Amino acid sequence: MKKLVLLFSLIHVLVIVNAQSLERSVIGSAGGEVTSGNITLSFTVGEVAVQTLISGNIILTEGFQQPINSLMQISGTVAYANDVSTALEALQLNLVDVNNNVVQSTMTDATGYYLFAGITPGEYTIATTSVIAHGGINSTDALLVQQHQIMTDTLEGLNLSAGDVNLSNFVNSSDGLLVRQRFIGVISNFDSGDWLFETSIIDATQGDVTYDYIGICYGDVNGSYIPGQLRISTFVVIQQKEEIHISSNGTFTIPFYVNNDIELNAVSLVMDLPIELLNVIDVKFLNHQNKETMFNVIGNQLRISWVGEESVILTKGDLLFNLEI
Repeated sequence: MKKLVLLFSLIHVLVIVNAQSLERSVIGSAGGEVTSGNITLSFTVGEVAVQTLISGNIILTEGFQQPINSLMQISGTVAYANDVSTALEALQLNLVDVNNNVVQSTMTDATGYYLFAGITPGEYTIATTSVIAHGGINSTDALLVQQHQIMTDTLEGLNLSAGDVNLSNFVNSSDGLLVRQRFIGVISNFDSGDWLFETSIIDATQGDVTYDYIGICYGDVNGSYIPGQLRISTFVVIQQKEEIHISSNGTFTIPFYVNNDIELNAVSLVMDLPIELLNVIDVKFLNHQNKETMFNVIGNQLRISWVGEESVILTKGDLLFNLEI
């Protein structure tokens, strides 16, 4: 009895070893394999259906002889670099191979999802284009850029790269100035363009890949933009509490006061003005010299940017700025 058990065990082991040594093979009416240098061509004849069919993420290959490497897919989501990771819809995505050829194109859906299916194994990058409106920039971003330059509040990662709006490879006060100018409407674009997206090499040589990445608007270094939503800040309420008599000639000053306690480092204001007040001469914040204040009138809107060299604490009823008309 012991000999029979030993014989059965040996046979069992041999079967397992033999199963692991199976090689790919095909039986056809004819065929062969030809090698020239590092190129090998193997073939069979007599097959009536040999094409590869792709529908979404489903791939059907026909024929006796199948490729050693199956086709891959790359999928993932694209989101904005803000606190809520807003999905970015309708982005144009181009899949680029190592020879800089676009091999596939697609667009993100409402959830920011994308899919490249039926791609050959290799390394790729994704080139992303957005038609979503630029937004999110204001005086706070300019302040953060300036603070980064003097190392009091450093930026990093994609947010740091988004601060280089003039493409100088440095983030400094020149970029901060451009951010403020665009907020008030003195300029309408940056040398950098409007959008910046993460770019990494995607290794799709071993199997399907999930690659999620983020984008951000140039200048929005604090990631405050929420595409598709109107951002309304209520951190400070201003009021004009004096009766102003306007004469037909000469200039006059309208003071505005804070209606709650607040600590300010930077202020961005957009005010709709009546037609008789559109000739703005000057805006003076906190009764300080005007070197820290920028303003511009576009249509019937007054856009103001103030960035302080240090924070200012105001209590309810304190003067915020004077508007000279």
